[in-house]
Amino acid sequence: MLRRAAENLVWIGRHLERAESALRVIEAECLLSLDHDRDPALTWKALFTALGDPSAGGQGLFSSRDRAVHWLLLEPGNPNSVLSCLQSARENARILRDLFPGRLMDQANRLHFILLAELSEPAASLNEMLEELARALAAWHGLAEGSLSRDETWHLLHLGGMLERADQTSRLLDANVLLINDSVLGLGSSIEAPWRDLLQIASGLEMYRRQAGAVAPERVVRFLMLDGRFPRSMKHCLAEAMKSLEALPWGAVGEAARRLGAMHAQLAYWSPAEPVLPGLHERLDAFQLGLNRVGDALGEGLFNPFAEEDPALMSPRGDPMEAQQQ
Repeated sequence: MLRRAAENLVWIGRHLERAESALRVIEAECLLSLDHDRDPALTWKALFTALGDPSAGGQGLFSSRDRAVHWLLLEPGNPNSVLSCLQSARENARILRDLFPGRLMDQANRLHFILLAELSEPAASLNEMLEELARALAAWHGLAEGSLSRDETWHLLHLGGMLERADQTSRLLDANVLLINDSVLGLGSSIEAPWRDLLQIASGLEMYRRQAGAVAPERVVRFLMLDGRFPRSMKHCLAEAMKSLEALPWGAVGEAARRLGAMHAQLAYWSPAEPVLPGLHERLDAFQLGLNRVGDALGEGLFNPFAEEDPALMSPRGDPMEAQQQ
């Protein structure tokens, strides 16, 4: 597979996951703001900072729900808005349309047209529009799962999605740390609301309660970081990303796989007796930096058009793989 095609596929996975994460944040925050009293400016400030856009405060986005929602959902000048992410994913998919079934491309177009319609004629209900987008995204993922062979195309899409999901979960956790600190609450405070809200945004409240019962800070952080069964936990996402890396030419992804494996081992072998709350912000920063380094290694080994070709690429098990055009 051409290196450029590999990069496009990873970014399709990342952009779709980033768009879905933004949708869940918008939907959950709009609903949760009605449940209990809290300063919306602090909430949006924490989210924008954790999601990599602290400068949004200079545009007056923190104090206005409508402006914050527009920035996250429909602002073309925001490269991480749902609109921008879905446009980028659609354009990358269009370039590689020969790799995708026709119905999958139709669904990518549908996502694009939903947002175009919202720009030209806003829906009467924000919640209805968010639900329509969420259903269309879920349909795209369902079609991809049910129609793509488990070859390089699927593994590159999956790799991008899992790396992005791990990053988004860590950033949502970090946003909660910032929110609690700004609210002058202790990180280990028994106040339930911010931790319950975090689980709601991460689509994990019901699964958490099934496993852990009452909402408690230490348990919530362990669930979102270390629970290997929850599909949005950092540990689970890294494990899934490693599976897809191991299915790709080892000579191109070996360094990325080593870096990712080291990150996964830190979570997989975390001692049950070791607390997770002390130094959580610093640990999450290090995790995000580690993901950036994995991305750098992928860029050098898999996406770099000037990388040397290895005529006998090796698998992680040391077996020679059929040489592939890069």
